[in-house]
Amino acid sequence: MSRNYIKSSFFHIMVQGINKQYIYNNDNDKEEYLKIVKEMENKSDVKVISHCVMDNHVHLVAEIKEMKELSKFMHKVNTLYAMYYNKKYDRVGYVYRDRYKSQAIYSEKQLYTCINYVHNNPVKAAICKHPSEYKYSSYNDFEFDFKKVIDAYQKKEDNIKFLEDEEQTEREIRELVEKYLINNNLQLEELKDNSKNIKELIEILKNNYDVSLRKIATYLKISREKVRRVQSK
Repeated sequence: MSRNYIKSSFFHIMVQGINKQYIYNNDNDKEEYLKIVKEMENKSDVKVISHCVMDNHVHLVAEIKEMKELSKFMHKVNTLYAMYYNKKYDRVGYVYRDRYKSQAIYSEKQLYTCINYVHNNPVKAAICKHPSEYKYSSYNDFEFDFKKVIDAYQKKEDNIKFLEDEEQTEREIRELVEKYLINNNLQLEELKDNSKNIKELIEILKNNYDVSLRKIATYLKISREKVRRVQSK
């Protein structure tokens, strides 16, 4: 089953240091992270529209064409920065709390609101009084024609559907699973004995929602180990 159930062009992304620790400790660390983001952006179909690098987390707003491109992009960025960080500070182990979190942006109004939120992070944290004073956000060099980008994308994808929030995402995913089961004459409890269907659902959920294997196991009510085995086949 290859059809896409959801299309979304803009995403708000956040990454955070493990245990909420500072992982962007100084100017050099923040500059290194932004350098990596730019390098990976030039090698992918992901366009970073705005950013803000704080001491223990980062906010990005990005335009994408396919969810899998965002996954690849963030994996490369986080991996390269983690390697840099561990080497510089002579440490081993995880650098990030999670891989990353992402939320689809479903309207032009939300896009404006999200970018404004990203740029105002330093103000909210009482680091500065105005976002223009913060060096490691895109506020001062922000150039983005919302209308032009949205119109161009909509011409390519006439049926774009944006997710409203995390609750909406949960509903969409559960409805997708339910619809899949109906179409394949399956009950949820029967999935554990059908690797072919499990694998199809894993691909659908990862490609369209970038759902982690842990959450997929929860949605399908099967063990995480079973999900891992099926995906690796």
